Amino acid sequence: MNISPPHAANAGCILVVDDDCMVRMLISSMVSDAGYSVLTAEDGAAALELFAAHNIDCVITDATMPKMNGFELCAAVRVMPGGERAQVLFMTALDDYESIQRAYEVGANDFVVKNINPLLLLERVRFLFKAQQMQDALRMSEQRLSYAQRLAQLGHWERTLEGRTLAVSPMVCSFLEVDDPASLDWTTLCTRVHPDDLYDVQHILADAIARRAPYRMEHRLVNKRGALRVLRHQGEVVTSDPGVWFIRSTVQDVTERRAQEDRLHFLAFHDPLTSLPNRDSALRSLQLMIDSKGDEHSYIAVFALDLDDFSRINSSLGQAAGDTVLKVVGDRLRSQVRDSDHVLRPGELREQEACIVARAEGDRFLCLVTNLQFSEAVIGIAKRLQRSIAAPLTIGETELSLSSTVGGSLYPNDGNTAGELIERAFAALAHAKAQQSGCQFFAAEISDRARQRLTLENELRTAIEAQQFVLHFQPRLRLVDHHVCGAEALVRWQHPTRGLVMPNEFIPLVEELGLIALLGKQVIDMAAQQATQWCRRFGSDFRVSFNISPLQFTASDVVAEVDAALQRTHGLPEFLEVEITESTLMSQAEHVIEALQAFRTRGIRVALDDFGTGFSSLSYLQRLPLDVLKIDRSFVADIGVSRSGTALVDAMLFIAQALNLDCVAEGVELESQLNFLSMHKCNEAQGYWIARPMPASAFELWQQQWSAARRDSKSA
Repeated sequence: MNISPPHAANAGCILVVDDDCMVRMLISSMVSDAGYSVLTAEDGAAALELFAAHNIDCVITDATMPKMNGFELCAAVRVMPGGERAQVLFMTALDDYESIQRAYEVGANDFVVKNINPLLLLERVRFLFKAQQMQDALRMSEQRLSYAQRLAQLGHWERTLEGRTLAVSPMVCSFLEVDDPASLDWTTLCTRVHPDDLYDVQHILADAIARRAPYRMEHRLVNKRGALRVLRHQGEVVTSDPGVWFIRSTVQDVTERRAQEDRLHFLAFHDPLTSLPNRDSALRSLQLMIDSKGDEHSYIAVFALDLDDFSRINSSLGQAAGDTVLKVVGDRLRSQVRDSDHVLRPGELREQEACIVARAEGDRFLCLVTNLQFSEAVIGIAKRLQRSIAAPLTIGETELSLSSTVGGSLYPNDGNTAGELIERAFAALAHAKAQQSGCQFFAAEISDRARQRLTLENELRTAIEAQQFVLHFQPRLRLVDHHVCGAEALVRWQHPTRGLVMPNEFIPLVEELGLIALLGKQVIDMAAQQATQWCRRFGSDFRVSFNISPLQFTASDVVAEVDAALQRTHGLPEFLEVEITESTLMSQAEHVIEALQAFRTRGIRVALDDFGTGFSSLSYLQRLPLDVLKIDRSFVADIGVSRSGTALVDAMLFIAQALNLDCVAEGVELESQLNFLSMHKCNEAQGYWIARPMPASAFELWQQQWSAARRDSKSA
């Protein structure tokens, strides 16, 4: 056995097998000169060893050899790894038909006689390599197609018009759980189609056959375990020979896709927390109710319900408890509108069509009830809804007493469209909340103030989406040298028509509507961005402080939001300061303290705002992760006015110093107040005497002027 060195071109590897040494040398030399690598063997047994040890592309073998002839060699090669791909060329002196037939039976690709012209032999070899490349490409294409079909859960099926299978892919057999493709026919499929879909399937196919037209359909399939799958067929009725028609189609398992589509559709029209329809879904259903009534003399009632003081539950017990309350309330309302036989006329609408409960947003719900015979019936229904909500509710070891406010509108008295009726139900609800009346129905005399509130709610949602909120900054002065050491960021609403709206006009409503987390995130982003710019401009001792609402701690992860804002702005935490109120600490101490500790760990300072207005004890303050106490403006205003007021501020400053906390006085409006604070070692001050809150650009100009005036006073 001899191995010739491979040619540089390495176009492929050929194994030459012949018991005649001269023949081996001649063929080896010829194919080697043509650029192929060559291995040689004197018999079939030696050739098998070489084939197992090397990557052989082509075998040129004699038919008659000692130990193992060419026929046995070819049969053995075909069952070895890589043997199916290898090209086998028989070259022998045998030219009888039986030998040629036997060669092809054991898997030969070609057959030539030994006295063939060498150039012609080389061309045969090249032809075999080209055929091999085409086979490789076809095999790869088939593998890619098979892989793609597996990923797409897609198969193909060809069958006669009568339903007998002509060709079918393994994927279709897998869908239908059929082991033998020959046993698969259209009748087999129909036995597995869901009974409710069978008529449509048969009708669609029969119509396509009759019209010789393409078709597309989906149906459910019941598998052997009783589970449902969804199959999609897309096919056509075609002909290959005149008068011979057959069906060619693709079959795809779209179960997961349909489940995902159903889920997306559910989320588009339902509230994910309570699984109730959402406001958009209620709007569509109500319009369908109106459209289906025609000239019937009956009423449709729309009830808008709002839980009273729901924010207290979230702030005291946490968001998880609040979510539980919302689910329970949704279930209670749903049970009440189901129990409405005295409202419905028998045979009119199914219950789910006649009565609908939806979650509008936050702690607000909508109840739609149709087929009311008397308009006065709405009063009884509203009271029943309120009583169901008022039933005691236990969460853990806490028993809650809930109450609600209801606003209502009536079709056709209060509107002719779903949008009008829902809008007017909420207008009545707003009026009832303002009057603390518990229940109110829409009427033309609802006050302009209630209408303005409803308009304000819609505008607030638009304002948050359009990012109409801006920050104004009030300077903070270091009293030891009157250096501008920071600014408090105060949010303003830049209303497109009303101009600048102050926070006391919209913050309570933002919190009530559950939008504070979205607004708070925008404030954090803007404050972090401004702090990043100003630390480069004003120096490393400049900080921007911003307020965090108590509700933000339950509605969002404020620590993560600050981290994200700093990452987006490439800012540093030491240039930020967060401000919280005493009420925030008292309502949810453990959760807030954990967040404050996380801020301090990052280097963000923590300030207790409006110090003195809450009920914090000194021992409690000592344990809090704080850096700054901010004295409320109401105490600063008493400096020099009354002896007790002045003494109280002095005591607060002493407490801050004893706790090793910086102290900032808010609302400084007189020079005498500033002088008192400086004499009593207050660290910083802010207020109108120094400057009012202003936009960032105005702040930069003011800071330049202040610094210049300070330098001039020193030089003088």
